Amino acid sequence: MTAFVVGLACLFGPPSPLLRSGGDHVSAARVCTDTFAPRPHPHRALPVRPFGRVRVDMRAGTQTFSATLRGRAGELPVAAVGDSRRRFVVRLPRRLGQRPVLDLRTGDAAFAARLEPPPPAAPPKPVLRAGGKRLVMARGSYCWSTPPVGLCVDTRPPVTKHALPVRPGGKVRVDMRMGTDLVGASIRGGVRNVRVEPVAGSGRRFVVHLVPGLPKRVVLELFARYPQGDGSFGARLRTLR
Repeated sequence: MTAFVVGLACLFGPPSPLLRSGGDHVSAARVCTDTFAPRPHPHRALPVRPFGRVRVDMRAGTQTFSATLRGRAGELPVAAVGDSRRRFVVRLPRRLGQRPVLDLRTGDAAFAARLEPPPPAAPPKPVLRAGGKRLVMARGSYCWSTPPVGLCVDTRPPVTKHALPVRPGGKVRVDMRMGTDLVGASIRGGVRNVRVEPVAGSGRRFVVHLVPGLPKRVVLELFARYPQGDGSFGARLRTLR
């Protein structure tokens, strides 16, 4: 099929579905997979919540319907509304990722819509990884703004219950779970400026270079600055001998 014929099929294909969540709604963009790369999506996003539901009106009857999150393997759970062949409910997963896009397919037609998860109410807890193990850091004091509300919270120095096993002079990979403007690392009661290296092409992933000669048990502290505010975090490390 030529690009011209595909373009006509896209132009005069089925109407764009209407998506609703809460009191908001958007129209999905029609996708012509043979003529566009990457696949388009509307500029306006549909506000949604993790584990939420998106109601879809295909605006025309269909025999088949499926939904996926772009970049996530597997189809999302879908249920028809009553006996309708044009209205469906899509169940969203707990983790939506950054800038999620919902892809819809029915027969030979495809559509896409951008989703907008709610902003976090506090800086997310970073995830540490080393030697195949992972540990979620404890959150300490922070200041955070989610207009129209701003909040500053003071806590004791944060520390985790469990410890992440690390090698002396080794590396700890850090996923801040959202984009940051600045990340600083230190060892509580020890090295003040531990080297932190951003992972190329990512605004949220970093590598912490541990110094040799660390005691068997230490606490790694991180301080991060975001467009929304700042936060401090702590996690126990257990140095392997």
